[in-house]
Amino acid sequence: MDGKIEEQLDLLNQVYPVLVDLAVNWSFKLLGAVVVIIAGFMIGRWVANLLLRVMEKRDVDMTLRQFIASAMRLVILALPGFVWVRRDNLRSPVVKVQGTSFASLQPCG
Repeated sequence: MDGKIEEQLDLLNQVYPVLVDLAVNWSFKLLGAVVVIIAGFMIGRWVANLLLRVMEKRDVDMTLRQFIASAMRLVILALPGFVWVRRDNLRSPVVKVQGTSFASLQPCG
C-alpha cells in the first residue's frame, strides 16, 4: 500500500511543475484572448450601430441595412481569429479542405 502512495506522490511531483508552467504560460494568452473577444464585441456593436444610423439617414431598406450591419459585426469579430491563424502559421480548416479537394483532382500515375 505504501508503494502505491509513493508512486502517486512521485507522479504528482513530476506533473506539478509541468502544470504550473502551463498555467503561467497560457494564462496570459487566455486573458489576452478574452480581452480581444470582449473588445471585438464592443467595437462590432459600435460599428454596426453606426452603420445602421448612416443607412437609416440614407433611407436604405431595413432588411438590407440590418444584414449589412450584422455582416460587418461578424467580420470585425472574425478579424482577430484570422490574424491569430496568420501569425502562428496555422492552416485553417478551409485551407485544409481546399488542399485535399485539389489533391484529389490531380491525375494518378
